[in-house]
Amino acid sequence: MMRRAHMNKTFVSHDDRKGNPVFDKALLGFDATSEHEWGIDGLMEKFHIPRTKGKKPRDFRINDVPPGFHMGYRANHVYVTTLKRQDADFFLDRYTIGGEFETFWDDKDFMITVDQGNKYNREMINQLYSGICHVEAAIYLMSAWTGKSLVIEYIHG
Repeated sequence: MMRRAHMNKTFVSHDDRKGNPVFDKALLGFDATSEHEWGIDGLMEKFHIPRTKGKKPRDFRINDVPPGFHMGYRANHVYVTTLKRQDADFFLDRYTIGGEFETFWDDKDFMITVDQGNKYNREMINQLYSGICHVEAAIYLMSAWTGKSLVIEYIHG
């Protein structure tokens, strides 16, 4: 079951020459329980990421977009998820989505929600969605001293 991440969740970006934000990666964060220590084998299977001992984000590049991956809108939030629409609606009904940037994930699924009123977060989630749809992203775990964070990173070129 997906769990809400409470720590170290953020978008990382850089500005282009015109000063517009360009998506680099999303850190989906973690919580203080062991669920986020289980790994991401199910996600790797879903996105056809090869098993590798590589250490660079490019080594974990997605090779397919799974059925059900979509962007949706709910109240004043935009979300991206691997859940089917019906399951996403059920999940959103179950949790109170109130923050500007919320993340949920487990070994086989993830959901990111952002407040539509936050222009920066809305732009980041749009670019993240586009990067995955165009198979220009990597998915991997990043270890920090306090836990493991799911990372979705845009792969340039």
